[in-house]
Amino acid sequence: MKTLIKQFGLLIPSLALLSFPAVNGFTNMINDSQSIENRQLAKKPEVSLRHLDPFPLAFEAYFNDHFNLRNRLVSYFNSYKINCWNKIPNPHLVYLGKDNWMFNKGDDFELPPDKNLLTDPEKRIIKDELERRAKWLKERHCEFYFLIAPSKHTLYADKIRLPGFKKSKSSIGQDLNKILMKYSSVNVIDVFSELKSRRYVYPIYFKYDHHWTGQGAYFAAEKSLKTIHAKFPTVNHSPLETVIFSEGANYIGSCLRLIGDTTYFKEPEYNVTPLHGHIAKDASKKGYIAPSGFPYPHVFELVKETNRNDLPSAMIVSDSFGEFIFPHLADHFSRTIKIYDNWEYKLNDAIVESEKPSVFILVMYEANLKKFIEHLQNGIR
Repeated sequence: MKTLIKQFGLLIPSLALLSFPAVNGFTNMINDSQSIENRQLAKKPEVSLRHLDPFPLAFEAYFNDHFNLRNRLVSYFNSYKINCWNKIPNPHLVYLGKDNWMFNKGDDFELPPDKNLLTDPEKRIIKDELERRAKWLKERHCEFYFLIAPSKHTLYADKIRLPGFKKSKSSIGQDLNKILMKYSSVNVIDVFSELKSRRYVYPIYFKYDHHWTGQGAYFAAEKSLKTIHAKFPTVNHSPLETVIFSEGANYIGSCLRLIGDTTYFKEPEYNVTPLHGHIAKDASKKGYIAPSGFPYPHVFELVKETNRNDLPSAMIVSDSFGEFIFPHLADHFSRTIKIYDNWEYKLNDAIVESEKPSVFILVMYEANLKKFIEHLQNGIR
């Protein structure tokens, strides 16, 4: 009898726990938390009698992403796994290195940086395309600049416990920069040495995110402005004594979103602010159309302006690395427009024709260089 009571004692709470999300779907006793996953959730598939075969898998993916209280349950499980077992969820997406440094896993991560270099034909594809853009822009009185934002594992290889990372002397971006500076007329903004030398003093990249911090972006902007100054003498930079470094609120980085937990690991947002504030202010947009399917249409077009009509205007095409660098660059131009074009890194010639910038800066994340080649081979220019 006691055994039976014990069995029912376990069965009833288990059934209640399993059925509660379904019951809550009708009663709304508890609201679900907001998803922190850095991806688009599956959409509800349409039923088509002509194409029934893919429907079961599509609906399963949709259900797995949308069942009641899903975000809370995932968060609770992830917290349990980290706190009780000291293991991070989704290790196939995130690598946990020394001192709890996290790295997004990608196609290029398992190889040491110097084993992931471009082939000569791949370098030629990029070189020819950048030279084509530089020529096209020059004909429109605009100077072209190319900036590769280093991959986090390039700068922080010593935080990775994989063979060869600490000994790597070059990377895909560094190697390409050397080729372009030696054999091409393209204006290269090489930030690798600058950021590597600063990383021992400043938090150049976030510990739990793959992006550079405000401080990393500031030093990259400084290098950019010094490079641009050679051809545009009115463009100056903001030396260290004219800015303030500070720490802001807790920053929820991409790695934390991928592991689905934002409570165990914490770090602040690192800010860099001019002593007297930013000169460039938000300005009206022209309403350029974002690419179809772009998940962040509200940041596709950003515009800032100063009251310095003596300064040149600038256009920046970038990925998410443009977020922190944009304000520091915009302070030194009359008008600056930043285009986040769905990781396609196009020339966006129609916008160039409309804006007529004097300076064009292409900012590209190092890990996306091979994707850029794929775009070019598929006619995305």
